Amino acid sequence: MLIVGSALLVWAARRFTAIPPDGPDLMFFLTSGHNLRLLALSLSGPATAAGLLMLLPPLLGLIRRRWLRLLTGSVLALAAAAGALLFLLYWFFQLIFADTDYSLVEGPDGERVVVIVSFYDRMEFDVYRHVSGVWYDAALSSTVTGDSILDPGSCTLDPAKAGHLLTCRQGTWEIPGS
Repeated sequence: MLIVGSALLVWAARRFTAIPPDGPDLMFFLTSGHNLRLLALSLSGPATAAGLLMLLPPLLGLIRRRWLRLLTGSVLALAAAAGALLFLLYWFFQLIFADTDYSLVEGPDGERVVVIVSFYDRMEFDVYRHVSGVWYDAALSSTVTGDSILDPGSCTLDPAKAGHLLTCRQGTWEIPGS
């Protein structure tokens, strides 16, 4: 299921973005842990529903008394519908409120970092340093001090002795070198 989902994701990225058809076959998507949990929930719900649809009818057929079989089937159908409704509501609200700001910041020497600010706590942010090609490595996880929130669009990247300095309106942070 994961392979099929990955293939569909690559197909959709090529179909609906500016990636050329003869582009790379392997694509990396920079995502936070929250988005990975949402993806896992998105895959586990349909997999559970498919498993229930395949397993329940043969098992219900083993119940000999008709009224007990109908009662058991009705209770299981209501429980599955209630679980599916809760899952869909959770998934829907996660998609609406799981907004994350991604900003690519490039320094004068060509060094690039991606600054990710979470929707839930706008004062916490992660920085990923460009390693090679499409590979980014986690370099910094920090918090903005004070009452302000981090605006990743206002950040600049400057070379320093031991790496680079990420300077935003809310402060300056040192990003260690490779």
